[in-house]
Amino acid sequence: MAELNLSIMDRGPDTMTYLKPLLDQFYHQQNIRVNVNLIGWQNGRSELVRYAIYHNSPDVSEVGTTWTSDLIAMNALRPFSPNEIESMTQVGDFLPAAWESTHLAGKTDTVWSIPWLAESILVHYRKDLLAKAGLDPSTAFSTLSQFQKTAEALQAIGIPIPVALPGKNSNTVLLQALASWIWRFGGDFVSTDGKKILLTSPEAYNGMEAFFNLLKTATVEGLQLLDSLDVYGALHQGYAAIGLGALWLRNRTEATRPEIYEQLATARIPGIPFVGGSNLVIWRESRREQAALELVRFLTSPASQIYYGRGAGMLPTRIKTLNLEDYQSDPAAQAMIESLKAGRPFPSVPLWGIVEDRLKMALYQVWMSFMRNPNLNLRETLEQIIGQTAKQLSLTLSQG
Repeated sequence: MAELNLSIMDRGPDTMTYLKPLLDQFYHQQNIRVNVNLIGWQNGRSELVRYAIYHNSPDVSEVGTTWTSDLIAMNALRPFSPNEIESMTQVGDFLPAAWESTHLAGKTDTVWSIPWLAESILVHYRKDLLAKAGLDPSTAFSTLSQFQKTAEALQAIGIPIPVALPGKNSNTVLLQALASWIWRFGGDFVSTDGKKILLTSPEAYNGMEAFFNLLKTATVEGLQLLDSLDVYGALHQGYAAIGLGALWLRNRTEATRPEIYEQLATARIPGIPFVGGSNLVIWRESRREQAALELVRFLTSPASQIYYGRGAGMLPTRIKTLNLEDYQSDPAAQAMIESLKAGRPFPSVPLWGIVEDRLKMALYQVWMSFMRNPNLNLRETLEQIIGQTAKQLSLTLSQG
């Protein structure tokens, strides 16, 4: 009997609850047993890089879409042949934004991963508080400028945190949410060849400044609460009217106040949404290529994507599956589908993982600077912190 080793991102107790039935089904179909290693999101990228460096990888791994290009550049992955791709996909089968992460930018002839799950940042808002401020949810988030006006209207009625921007313990989400503002203002992160950081352009700075300006609508006490609770706690405990995050931000916990949860609704983020998620890869070190290929084919099938996606709080990457009645009747899922179809991923260029890691730290530094001093000159702070980070990153990319 063949055995495979699979690494999966740990999403808490439900990870194996949903994954085990799939792997049991795969075992009965293929007589291949799958051993699972769970990896935490906080150290996920570094763990995958260690696999590549020390050649001790599993056979198959779930990889965040923004991490795939680094592993490709490290020559750590096994490419999928055209025949293999044809056997498990059809033209136009996957969301275009998800498919972009399967290969390096400009090199579409070689595919290194298969899209599995997708997500995007959404606007989660309190219906009762928008109504109290006289705001129409259908137009409150229609544009970035209208979003700012919505925040100011909520400020005017005394909401402590009109918009809870992700920050503490959520710097990945902070970067992903900010992307909408940077792209909508005409800025970008890196050049098309991946050799130059573009974040010091006036357009990029304008987008970042407009994004962080949303924090200026919070009270001093509200900022202290946001620093303490982060976006999830601030929204679910009633201090915030709006929070930015993926579908997980609507998950209930014991700390969620029921009367507040009943008022939560979801909308597409304005601007150009970020599209992320995860892919499945086969490692070059695998000695069980055919069995690994069968596992990827099985897990990325429509039925498997739908089933595991429900447990993971994410959506399938195959376009046809998004027409299911379950998704069509769920307003939050509909907002996510709109976002996935309209959005774009981060650039699939070598060393993007390094760019992402350093930008997350720099943006959190901006966030914390504002928490300590809400009266700071935001533009100067951005130019100082982001400018220095961009300078360091440009040097790294030019030598890559």
